[in-house]
Amino acid sequence: HFLNRQFSRDFLYNFEAALISNTSSIKSLLLLALNKYPHMVAPVLLKAWGMQDEDVSRELSLIALGSASKASLIGEQIPTIIRDQRQARQRLLDLLRDPDCRDTSAVLSGLIALGDTQDDTEVVDLVLKKQKGDEQLYEASRLIQGYHLDPRVRELAKKEFEYIFGSLDVIASVYGNDVEFRELLIEAVTPLPPILRMMIATKLGEGV
Repeated sequence: HFLNRQFSRDFLYNFEAALISNTSSIKSLLLLALNKYPHMVAPVLLKAWGMQDEDVSRELSLIALGSASKASLIGEQIPTIIRDQRQARQRLLDLLRDPDCRDTSAVLSGLIALGDTQDDTEVVDLVLKKQKGDEQLYEASRLIQGYHLDPRVRELAKKEFEYIFGSLDVIASVYGNDVEFRELLIEAVTPLPPILRMMIATKLGEGV
C-alpha cells in the first residue's frame, strides 16, 4: 500500500527504487504506469531490467509497435527495444510519416542513436515537411544535432538566430569550427546573460 501511495505522489522515488532494488513490486508498479507515462517509465525499465526481462520486453514491444501517438513518445528507446537496426529504422521512419506522431524529437533521437546520419536526406525531408511556413521548427535542435551536414539543416540553423529561444548551444556544439557560425554566435551572445554566454562559450570550446 505504501508503494502504491508513493508511486502516485512521487515518480522519482520509484525510478530510484527500481534502479537500486530491481524488486518485482517496483517493476509491477512501473509496468502499470507504462501506458500512461511511456516516455518517463520506458527508460527506467530498460535501465533496471532491460529487454532480457520477459515482462519488460513484452510491454515495451507492444508500445513500440502500437499506435504512433504512444510509440513516438519512446522513440529514443526504440533502437534498444527493436534490436534489428533495419527494422528499428523502418519503424522510426514510419512514425515520422504518421500524422499521429506526438514527439518528433524523440523519434529523431532514436534515429540519431542508430548512427549513420551523414547522408540521410530521407529523415530531413520528413521533418522539414512538418514545418509550417516560417515558424520555428520545434525539432530544430535534434535535426541540427544529428543532421548538420545537410545544407538544408545548415540554413535551418541560421534561422535559429532570429528566434528568442534559438538552439544556440546545439549550434555551437556542432558548428563550433565553422567560421561563419562562430561569427554569428559571438555576435548573438553579446547581449545574453553571463550564464548563457558561458554555456555557449563552452560549446564553442568543445568544437575547437
